[in-house]
Amino acid sequence: SPDMKSTEFHADYVHRRCLVADDEPNMASAITQVLQKRMGLACVAVHSGEAALAALAEQPFDVLITDMQMPGLHGIPLVREVCTKYPNLPV
Repeated sequence: SPDMKSTEFHADYVHRRCLVADDEPNMASAITQVLQKRMGLACVAVHSGEAALAALAEQPFDVLITDMQMPGLHGIPLVREVCTKYPNLPV
């Protein structure tokens, strides 16, 4: 909830894994820090769509957050491929 203190985590999110794909390292870092501190998510940041697919193939994640404009595999093509390979993964 919006009034949740940064040290309180919603039980549904603790120990959940989030993959963040953004070609801008500062943005990826900011997103992962907020999700870790505010929600207790364990986050991994990658900097391309190709790296996102590689990370998904190596280990399970509970959600993917992706930039829509990245060099190479980006946005909609990435989302389509992820939804095909990992249909239960929220994007």
